Amino acid sequence: MSCQLLDIGEIGLISRLTANISYTRDVVVGVGDDAAAVKPSPGNLLLITTDMLVEDVHFTLSSISPYQLGWKSMAVNMSDIAAMGGAARWAVIGIGMPAHTPVSFAESLYAGIQDICQKYNTQLVGGDTVSADKIVINITLTGEVKHEHLIQRSSARVGDVIVVTNTIGDAGAGLAAIQHGLNTLSAQTVIKKHLEPIPRLIESRQIVQFLSPTAMIDISDGLSIDLCRLAEASRVGVRIYEDKLPISEAVSETAMELGMNRLDLALSGGEDYELLFTMPLQMAKALDRVDVLLTVIGEIVEPEAGQTMVTTEGERKTLRFQGYEHFVAQTFLSVPSVSLQDL
Repeated sequence: MSCQLLDIGEIGLISRLTANISYTRDVVVGVGDDAAAVKPSPGNLLLITTDMLVEDVHFTLSSISPYQLGWKSMAVNMSDIAAMGGAARWAVIGIGMPAHTPVSFAESLYAGIQDICQKYNTQLVGGDTVSADKIVINITLTGEVKHEHLIQRSSARVGDVIVVTNTIGDAGAGLAAIQHGLNTLSAQTVIKKHLEPIPRLIESRQIVQFLSPTAMIDISDGLSIDLCRLAEASRVGVRIYEDKLPISEAVSETAMELGMNRLDLALSGGEDYELLFTMPLQMAKALDRVDVLLTVIGEIVEPEAGQTMVTTEGERKTLRFQGYEHFVAQTFLSVPSVSLQDL
């Protein structure tokens, strides 16, 4: 019997497909990071990223408005550019829609795209529309970054502190609220964060300017899995602390109302699109120069120390690659439980 995608999962597939890739000298960063980086002219890099949203995989039309869908489809790409320290510049969009889709739906979707582009000085410069059985949105976004400001996920150093922007678990709590039909005030707060994420483009530039980050990644699939990705790319260990995780009151209240564990939402909820980065400890005094809440949640340690979390009780538990992953069997649009193991 031949090997199938469900046998190796997304990470295994990527490893196979990229094992023998080679690049010419004009490609600075290729497969394996939040965005590609090429060198169009001395001193400047071009960032390139792409994301695809598929109906009934990433969203359902019953739970998101076309405007929100347009906004979010661009926001997830902008978040990748932010994770590299760049500014979003030009985008091309490919959209597939059933022939019976109302014109008003397409207009509202594009309004969401245009509004977020205007907010972050990004221009739509091309695209394509096709007939499809379901809604499919694929955006390729390019950005710019000065060579000396390029931040990768593979450059964390032992002794660095680990920092996260804003709060985590909000989007996962929002998804859970949608799935369970919860409509309390707290639920409405986290649902908005799930449907209308804010790409940290402005904050990313400030982080680069004031904090000398050594590595950075955006939290798209969950803090646990994305932190593990950063650690593996940098060949380091990580240690975070449960009592330092910035979890909002809205997440805590929503989790309580749904009978869920707020720690699960914070570690593996996914789709927060906050920035997770490392920086020298001595730069912590400048955290208040960035226009968003920044929280030190841990530190980079020697690789042999592994990837761990210290609980509020002082126990050390191993962090796992736990979060959303394509090609692996899981409940549709579910919020996975975090995988922690006692040491």
